[in-house]
Amino acid sequence: MKGFLNINTGDSSWADDFFPECSLYTLPVAGKALGEYYLDLYSKLGLHNVRIIDFNFDLQWSERLQEMNQWPLEINYQGGQPCNDLRKLLPRHQEYFGKEDATLIISGFIFVHYDIKTVTSFSFATVQEDDGSCEGVFIVRNGKICRLPLPFTPIRSILDYFNLNFQILHQGANYTLPGYKIEDGVFTGMNDVILPTVEISPPVLLGDNVLLQRGCQLAGDVIIGQNIIVDRDCLLKSCIVFDHSYIGEGMELVNKIVGFQRIIDPFSAAYIMIEDDCFVSDMRNFLQLNANFVFDYLLSFFLALLMTPFYLLAQAWHRLFGKHGRLFYKLSLDRYLRLLRVLRLKYPLVGNSCSPGENSVFSYSDSFSLARSFVQRELDDSYFRLHNTFYMRFSIVVKALINRLFVTDAQRSSEGNLE
Repeated sequence: MKGFLNINTGDSSWADDFFPECSLYTLPVAGKALGEYYLDLYSKLGLHNVRIIDFNFDLQWSERLQEMNQWPLEINYQGGQPCNDLRKLLPRHQEYFGKEDATLIISGFIFVHYDIKTVTSFSFATVQEDDGSCEGVFIVRNGKICRLPLPFTPIRSILDYFNLNFQILHQGANYTLPGYKIEDGVFTGMNDVILPTVEISPPVLLGDNVLLQRGCQLAGDVIIGQNIIVDRDCLLKSCIVFDHSYIGEGMELVNKIVGFQRIIDPFSAAYIMIEDDCFVSDMRNFLQLNANFVFDYLLSFFLALLMTPFYLLAQAWHRLFGKHGRLFYKLSLDRYLRLLRVLRLKYPLVGNSCSPGENSVFSYSDSFSLARSFVQRELDDSYFRLHNTFYMRFSIVVKALINRLFVTDAQRSSEGNLE
């Protein structure tokens, strides 16, 4: 038996409003792309291949399907026009449906409910002939369309989507949720950091690379995606936080969706745009800015003084052999000229890594991995702008210099691509 996915809606305006340019297949439900739930189902049923039609083709998801194909399926993901009427859709893909194999079709913007542990093809023993003009789950064989009695939830509004997330979270045992179950109702991903005094009340699901700062409280029904910083003393209850988001210090969010630079109230369908100024208070006054300037200047002078003899030797090596040695990079000598520009008041020593025209020598991202993605660097910059202190600036410089000492050639190439 083959599979066919036709997740679309005749009226996707609400999804376009709140999740612009987001494929419906990649819309996260309980921390996992909607389309991946169906690939889990098709794999469990023993289907051998599946065709996925997407009217909003997502190149990144296409690459992800090829790279992480964890399902024993041959996946054919392609763009196509939206169509909920299977009678019109079948002729467009006649070469795929054929006349011999039965094809299991999920059509419409819906979530099909199943129990991954018990669902089998025998669940489809009862079928009813249908015209295929509405959303649902169908089997097509020899051009004949039959509806399957599988329960599903239509997703017709932002509130439907919001409620569905927590319904799936509460029924997590029925599906393959991302992360690891560390206790009843609490799932965590890889590389999560939960600092002391953080309070977590289940159910809660955390994606990969989540940082929960001190004093945070997750008060139940909280779904947090990947690459997230939740700052100090935040309260989250009945919240969904999309990937690559930053929750500023002291924020209290109840019944909200945070993503795509927006805070959404699913009950009123209203939202506000998140700007950096929301997270930055008046603490950045002239006194602090002047103190940072003096600190940057003195530290840059010390580093330039320390690096000068090594830089001159490296330049002599370059004239002799036509290239810089490995130590040139490991000792951060490629930053030497930028340090001189700091002394000429052209660059900040420590600043943002993503702001156009602000070519700082070091950034908060440099104190972590040398191959941070652009989105992750933006998240790091948001955190740095709020927590910009002497100690933090000094630790960024020290950690960045130490990281370079242990860098491999592969990591060096990766960082070079980002820069």
